[in-house]
Amino acid sequence: GHQIAGYQTRLERLRDENSEYERHEIELRDRLRALDVSVLDVEQSLTVLGEEGLADWMVRIEALRERSRGLSALVEEKRRGVTRDLEAAADEGVVGTLIADAVALRDELSGLPTSFTDSSLPGTRVVIDSQSAQDALVQAESDWRSSEGEAARARARSDALEQQLRIAGDDDSAAALSGIDGVVGPLMEYLQIEEGAEAAVACALGDALRATVVQKGQPARRAIEAMRQGLARGLVLVIDSSSTTPFPAISVPAGARSLTEVVHSSVPGIDETLARLLSQTILVADWRIALDVVSENPDLVAVTPDGDRLGGVGVWNVGGAQATAVTRAMVQDASQLAVAAEVSRVEASRAVENARAILTASRSAEVQQVAAQERRSVLQDRLDDVEARLAARDPGQQAEAEHRRRVILERDATLGTIIDRLSNHSQAVERLHERLRSRRQRETETARASTDQLEGLRKERTQLERELLEVRERVTQAGVADAESRIKLENAVELLRAEFDVEAAVALDAPAPSVPEGTTLAGRARELERDVRLMGPINPLALAEYGSLGERVEFLQSQIEDVRSSRRELNQVIRMVNDEIVSVFQQAFEDVAEHFKTTFSILFPGGTGKLSLIDPDDLLNTGIEIDARPSGKNVRRLSLLSGGERSLTALAFLFSVFRARPSPFYLLDEVEAALDDVNLHRFLDLVQEFREEAQLVIVTHQKRTMEAGTVLYGVSMAPGDSTRIVSQRISDVVSS
Repeated sequence: GHQIAGYQTRLERLRDENSEYERHEIELRDRLRALDVSVLDVEQSLTVLGEEGLADWMVRIEALRERSRGLSALVEEKRRGVTRDLEAAADEGVVGTLIADAVALRDELSGLPTSFTDSSLPGTRVVIDSQSAQDALVQAESDWRSSEGEAARARARSDALEQQLRIAGDDDSAAALSGIDGVVGPLMEYLQIEEGAEAAVACALGDALRATVVQKGQPARRAIEAMRQGLARGLVLVIDSSSTTPFPAISVPAGARSLTEVVHSSVPGIDETLARLLSQTILVADWRIALDVVSENPDLVAVTPDGDRLGGVGVWNVGGAQATAVTRAMVQDASQLAVAAEVSRVEASRAVENARAILTASRSAEVQQVAAQERRSVLQDRLDDVEARLAARDPGQQAEAEHRRRVILERDATLGTIIDRLSNHSQAVERLHERLRSRRQRETETARASTDQLEGLRKERTQLERELLEVRERVTQAGVADAESRIKLENAVELLRAEFDVEAAVALDAPAPSVPEGTTLAGRARELERDVRLMGPINPLALAEYGSLGERVEFLQSQIEDVRSSRRELNQVIRMVNDEIVSVFQQAFEDVAEHFKTTFSILFPGGTGKLSLIDPDDLLNTGIEIDARPSGKNVRRLSLLSGGERSLTALAFLFSVFRARPSPFYLLDEVEAALDDVNLHRFLDLVQEFREEAQLVIVTHQKRTMEAGTVLYGVSMAPGDSTRIVSQRISDVVSS
C-alpha cells in the first residue's frame, strides 16, 4: 500500500514538473519570436540606412552632375559659334562687313553672360569650385588608401592565420596522398575517442594527430617519395596491419587509466601503433593528480581531460588543446575585421569616384569659364579694332561703337556677377558635401550600433535556443520518468492482485507495519528489499518440495551408510588380500630367486646371477632387479649383454619360475630364435631336465630343437589350396 502511494505521489510530482517545463518552453518560444522580430527590424533598418538613404543622396548628386555637364556643353557651344564668326569676319575688307562683324561680336558678347544666366539652376544652383573639389578628392583618395591598406592588412592577417591552420591541420597532405595505394587517410578520421577524452588524446598525440596513415612497406615508400617531390607535406604514420604482437602493458597508478583504453580504431594496425605511441601515457582527472603521478613515476606522461600534459622529464604543456580553438577564433576575428575593412574600402572607393566626378565636372566648368573669358577678351580686342577703324571713317558710327562698348562693359559686369554667383554656389555645394559626409558618418555609426545590437540579439537567441533544448530534454526525461512511474504503479497493483488478491484501494487503507524508531520508511523498505534479495527467489511450492526432498535425503543417507559399511568391509578384505599377496609373493620370490641361481649357472657355466627387490619395504609395488654376470665379463646390467646373453638370462628367469611353481604343461614360442649353437645346446639341456617332470610344447624353426622333441606337428598346404596338420613321432622315424 505504501509503495503504491509513493508511486502516486511521484507521478503527481512528475506531472507538475512536466507542466512547469511546458510553460517554460512556451515562454522561451515567445521570447524567440520576439527576438526574431527585433532581428528583422534591425536588418530592415540597416537596409534602409545602407541602401535607401545612400541611394537618395547618390541620385541628388548625379542630378547635380548632369546639370553641371549641361552648363558646360552650352558654354562650349557658344564658344565654338563665336570662333566661327570671328574667322568669317577676318576675311572681309569692307566697312559694311566690319560693321556687321562688330554687331555680331557685340551680340555674341551680350549672349555669353545671358547664356550663363539662363543656365543657372533653379533653387540650389549647382556650381562647382575647383579648389574645394580638389580638396574633397584628396581627402577621399586618402580615405580610400587608408581603407585599402586596412583591408589588405586584415586580409593578410586572415590569410596568414588560415594558412597557419592549414599547416597545423595538413589537410592537403591527405588529399595529395589519397591516390597512392596503401594510404589509409587522416588519422583523426579513423579514431573513436571516449566522450570527454578528446582534449587529452589530442594533447598526448600532438602533431601525430594530424598525420596521414600509411601501410608499411611499398605504400610508405611511395608516400615519402611524393612528399620529397613536393606533392605533399606534413606527417606520415606508418602502420603494420599484419602485426598481431601485443605491446606490453604498463603499471597504471591508482586513480589513473591507460590512455589506450579511451582511444580505438577499426582499421587494423592503428591500435597497435597507438599502443606504442601512448605506451607510457596515462589519463588522470586533473593537473594536480597528474603532477603527483609524474613526480612519483618519472617515466610516465600524464594527461588530463582539459588538455594538460605533464611528463617526468620536465616538459609540460598546460591548456595546449585550446590552441587550435584560439587560432580559429583569431581567424574568425580577422575575417570579421577583413569584412569590415572591405566595407570601408568600398565606401571610400565610392567616395573617391564621387569626388573624382565632381572634380572632373569642376575642372571642366572652370576650363570652360577660362576659355569663355579668353574668348571674350579676344572678341573685345577685335571689337575695339573694328570700332577704331570705323571711327576713323564715320564719327556717327564711332558714337554707336561707344554705346556698344558701354553695353559690353555692362555685360562684363553682369558676367562678373555670374562668376561670383558660381563661386557662391560652389561653396554651397561644398557645404552640402560636408553635410552629406557628416550624415554618412552618422549613418555608419548608427549601422555599427545596429550591427552590435543585432549581434547581441543573435547571441541571446542562441542562448535561448540552448535553454529551449535543455527544457525539451528535461520535459522528455520527465515524460520518461512519468511513464516509468505509471508502469511501476500498474505492476505494483497487478502484483497485489496476483499474489495477495488485494485491490489497490484496500492496500492503501491497510495499516502500515511498525517501523523501528529512527528508521524512515524508505530505509526500512531498502532493508526489506535487501533481506528479500538475500533470501533469493521465493518458491510457493517450497514446503511440499521440502517434504519430498527430506524423504529423498533420508533415503540417500541410508544408502550412503550402506555404501560406507560396504566400503569398510571391502577395505578389510583388501587388507587381507594384500597381506596374502605379500606373503605369497615373498615366498614365491624367495623360491624363484633360489632357483634362478641354479638355472643361471646351468645356462652360463661359471657365471653368477641373482634376483633382488627394488623396494623391499613395499612388496605390493616393488619391482625385481636381475643381476647377471656371465663368466669372463664384469658387467651386471642387462643392457650391456649381447642379444643371446639377454635371451638366456630371460630363459633362466622363466625356468626359475617354472621350477618354483611347477606345472604339468609349458608352452614356449620361439624362445631360442636368437641363440647361437652353443647357447642353443645349453637351452636344450635345460629342456631335457624339464621333460622328466612335465610336458613342453615349443614353437620353433630350429632343426636341433625339432630333433630334441618327441612329436612334431606342422601345417602344410595341399595342391587343392587347403591346409592340413601333419604330425610325426620322432621315435617312429628313428626306428624305421
